[in-house]
Amino acid sequence: MKYAFTIILINIILAVLIGGFFFYPRYQDYKEASLNARNKEKELANYQSFVQKMRSIDQELKQNQELVAKVDSAIPNNSQISSFLKFLGDTAKDTGISLEDVSWAECPVSKKEEQIAKQYNVKLQVSGSYFSFKNFLFVLEHTARLVEVSKMSFDTPLDEDESISYNLELRIYSY
Repeated sequence: MKYAFTIILINIILAVLIGGFFFYPRYQDYKEASLNARNKEKELANYQSFVQKMRSIDQELKQNQELVAKVDSAIPNNSQISSFLKFLGDTAKDTGISLEDVSWAECPVSKKEEQIAKQYNVKLQVSGSYFSFKNFLFVLEHTARLVEVSKMSFDTPLDEDESISYNLELRIYSY
């Protein structure tokens, strides 16, 4: 019996050492896997929140489709510059103005002022009566397209039968 206590003590010490060598690494792996699972759950929750926000934004866009279409027509993409120039020609013809010359160029933007929207200068030379020109400007002002008249000048004719020549510089925007 006197060795029984020593044998039990040695067995307990051996069990603790063997348990420490074999089970402790497994315990560490379990803790790491548990931590990874919690991180993945947080990522999943964040992703689900993001998807839900995107769905709500999509619903708002669908509800405001008319407003989105107006903004898109006010600032169209680059490929629609030619359609704007066609619009100018049609508007000039409809208002009784003779469109004599059109030129356009992209406004240079410095690297500090990088913008999403691009600016274009459109130079027009038109001729016609004052009232036709006034109607032309009225149509430009009320178009859905974002148009600014940056410069305007005119030349009066020497003869009363000749029409007045107008030079306009417009600024339009696209993205």
